[in-house]
Amino acid sequence: MKYIGFLLLLTGCTGLGMSLAEDYKERIWVLSQIDKMIGFLCDRILTEKDSLPEAFFHTVGRFDGTWKRFLKEMYEETEQQNGKRLEEIWKEKSSILQEVMAEKDFLPFQAAMKQTGFSTKAGQLGALQDYQVRIREQLKELTEQKKEKCKLYQSLGIMCGILIIVILW
Repeated sequence: MKYIGFLLLLTGCTGLGMSLAEDYKERIWVLSQIDKMIGFLCDRILTEKDSLPEAFFHTVGRFDGTWKRFLKEMYEETEQQNGKRLEEIWKEKSSILQEVMAEKDFLPFQAAMKQTGFSTKAGQLGALQDYQVRIREQLKELTEQKKEKCKLYQSLGIMCGILIIVILW
């Protein structure tokens, strides 16, 4: 019975390490989705000369699930312009993505459109491009460290399980 308990403990700790590694990979995927979304919005504004609401509208079809819902609600709200500034709408609607993003990524995302307004496309485009540069730097850093970090998380899970077993022995 004791050995079965140790085996279960080791399996649980190993699973925890693997879960942390998957969370790291998920964070990279989420940031790449944000980069992709911002890229599509910037392209629509630059090449097609779309307004921001039109860019949201045309980008909706390129995403699924939560991302699509965020873009659709941004389109609807910015199209109506109910006296709210773009910064307020972005902050309000970004809460849709809070469930799929890590908090350390969510707060900068929520503040991405700070100090922009509906009046200038250049200001909106500049804010999007500045945020995209930051996202790409973060993605580059995370991707470079991905192999080591994932291996570290998995190894720590196994080692933690072994340490607990030795202590309980």
